[in-house]
Amino acid sequence: MRTLIPRSRWGRLAAAAAITTSLVLGGSALARPDGSGKRAGLEKLERKLERLDLDAETRDAAFAVLDRARADRRAFAPELREARDTMRELMSQTEVEEPAVMAQVEAVHALELERHKARLRTMLELRELLTTEQWQELRPQRRGNRGRSD
Repeated sequence: MRTLIPRSRWGRLAAAAAITTSLVLGGSALARPDGSGKRAGLEKLERKLERLDLDAETRDAAFAVLDRARADRRAFAPELREARDTMRELMSQTEVEEPAVMAQVEAVHALELERHKARLRTMLELRELLTTEQWQELRPQRRGNRGRSD
């Protein structure tokens, strides 16, 4: 059974869908050509690792962590792309079905959550390999976090 959205709710759903779609689809727009965007995250970590004074064993282990993270990211990308494409298709239909859209939003967000967890696991693995001083040099700097010690 198809559930159509009443016209009175169309404006709210359109606004919510526009925001959700921009968040879901806008991730690649955040990547910067200077390498400071999300896509360049592993590459930035690699460059920072190269500058650290690491013994050969630690360096090899750290680069192995980054290699696994890259492989995971590449393997995960098609599934996330497909989920986002499905969202685009749902939102481009002439009669938008709210339950289908909301279910797809959940699916996209679940995939994004898994991707974020994978990034965090990579950082945790790197943190285990490094000394506190090395970690402080490597760890990503956040705008609000600069100059603070943890």
